Amino acid sequence: MMAGMSMAVSVLPKVELSPSLRNYYEELFKIADGDNDGIIGNQDSSFFRKSNLPTPTLGEVWQLADSRKVGQLDREEFIIALLLISLAQQGKRPSLESLRSSPAPPPPKMIDIPPYRDLITSISGLSTSSHLSASASPQLPSPSPSGGGGGGGGGGG
Repeated sequence: MMAGMSMAVSVLPKVELSPSLRNYYEELFKIADGDNDGIIGNQDSSFFRKSNLPTPTLGEVWQLADSRKVGQLDREEFIIALLLISLAQQGKRPSLESLRSSPAPPPPKMIDIPPYRDLITSISGLSTSSHLSASASPQLPSPSPSGGGGGGGGGGG
């Protein structure tokens, strides 16, 4: 039998993502997974067109991210595809080696998809402008109510 079949599987780079950025990519996966089957297949691949990249570039991204070579992307492969799309949007050639040797690029810009901060804010329900006036005047001492002491008076002489 063919014991070496797994050799055709490419190893995806381990990209360090902050928890909030990982949550953002997970939300994008849910948006892209239109048929809600847990994978991104041909019927879901139109999501990547929202990147405004040329079709040949998107094909290259798909080939690189589809590490199992099954024509579908799981959640991790989808995240890799988005990182490769981000590289391409920055004018760099999408490659797994670039993802291995550099910090994770920023999230890609996608048409009709909320940017990273907006989507995370709407998911968590947090407002970024809630505590702007932390140095308000109640912490300052209030003036003396007597108002006394008038003008300094007269010197002697």
